[in-house]
Amino acid sequence: MDQICLLKNTIQEYAWGSRTLISNLVGEASPSEKPQAELWMGAHPKAPSLVNFKGEWQPLDQLISIYPNEILGADVAGRYSNKLPYLFKILAAARPLSIQAHPSLKQAIAGFERENLQEIPLDAKNRNYRDKNHKPECICALTPYWALCGFRPISEMQSLFSRIQTPEIEPSIKELSKGEGGNGLRLFFQKLMTLSPADREIGLYKVVKQARNYASQDPVFKWILNLHEEYGFDAGILSPVFLNLICLAPGQALFLFSGELHAYLSGLGIELMANSDNVLRGGLTPKHVDVPELVNILRFEEKKLTILEPVSIGQ
Repeated sequence: MDQICLLKNTIQEYAWGSRTLISNLVGEASPSEKPQAELWMGAHPKAPSLVNFKGEWQPLDQLISIYPNEILGADVAGRYSNKLPYLFKILAAARPLSIQAHPSLKQAIAGFERENLQEIPLDAKNRNYRDKNHKPECICALTPYWALCGFRPISEMQSLFSRIQTPEIEPSIKELSKGEGGNGLRLFFQKLMTLSPADREIGLYKVVKQARNYASQDPVFKWILNLHEEYGFDAGILSPVFLNLICLAPGQALFLFSGELHAYLSGLGIELMANSDNVLRGGLTPKHVDVPELVNILRFEEKKLTILEPVSIGQ
């Protein structure tokens, strides 16, 4: 196989997607009939790209299995067992995505085998591990791109919470001062995400009311209100307080390690990741949420974000 071939790529029509961003980018009719969330380019078995080869559209994963050295190169084919090691996406968020994280390679292998033993179908809604791969990822903004990534320094969290604290969430906030090595973050997150329905609704009702006083001054509180409009009294509406909030300018990028809690909020971006579809969700979604398993894979550490800037390599 010694030729350049056209690809036909799957567009995932998730509810949080945009009706214009992807369709405008690829030159199709806009607005689209349904929300278009992700355009996948790669060989993941869930939605492999189709390759126009010898006059037929053939799945890229199958074509790689026939011509691994020619498509991947001998080194990559040998290192990754004749599989494409990455997945390339166009991601278009018109509504905020869930707060989520992805497992390490070791965690993914163990989780995949465990759920297979439990006979959970690969396409089941309560399936966490759909493959054996990890999923570090990099998002590069094509438009202004709002995102949450990694736990803020605890001192910042405490300062922000002081403006919206209520008796119902105060016990969770107090956990931040306990323990070392991330233990306080773990205790805080576990307690917050498992509030009783009554405490959660009453407490967040008060939080939303107080956040309105600061929304014009600080985007953290504006995003609390935005998330409340989309997801009601989900505990995840507090994520702008305990996660780093950032707006990437076009061309800027952010790298996310496995186990880093994050959420994409709005914008169009290019996403490059390991070839996986493993997602552990904690909130802000109608999809399956598994807080205990999410806690098991998270990195409970304070983080200062590093923005990756574009570098010119020539004219």
